[in-house]
Parts: sequence; structure tokens; C-alpha cells
Amino acid sequence: MEKVQSPDVHRLLQADGDKSLVEAAQRLMALLDAEGTRAGRYQVDARGAQGVQIGDHGTQSNVFHTPPNA
Repeated sequence: MEKVQSPDVHRLLQADGDKSLVEAAQRLMALLDAEGTRAGRYQVDARGAQGVQIGDHGTQSNVFHTPPNA
């Protein structure tokens, strides 16, 4: 698998304005996982979310520290 460089990631994240690219990606996902597509698995809206993981088998570790006394 080819490593994705950060400029590529940035370009892909900005792809929502490219209607033909979004439609092509949706068609691809429908071919790769028709059942998941029908079930809405790839319809994700994480606007305004923080500390969110999307997908299967994710692991997240949070460490919260008490702020120092002011």
C-alpha cells in the first residue's frame, strides 16, 4: 500500500466541493460494500465533533490532568 503524504490528505479532505469526485467515491463504495452502503454505513457527519473515531476497531486513550492551582 502506498503511503499517503500530507498534501494528498489535505487535497482529499477538501474534495467535498468536487461533486464528480464525491459521486465517483460513492459509486466505488457501493461496489466494494453494497450492503454497508445500503445500510448508511458511509454516511458520516462529524461536523463540530471533537475526539471522535469513525470506523471499526479503533482505540483511543485519553489522559486528563488536574489543572495546577491558580
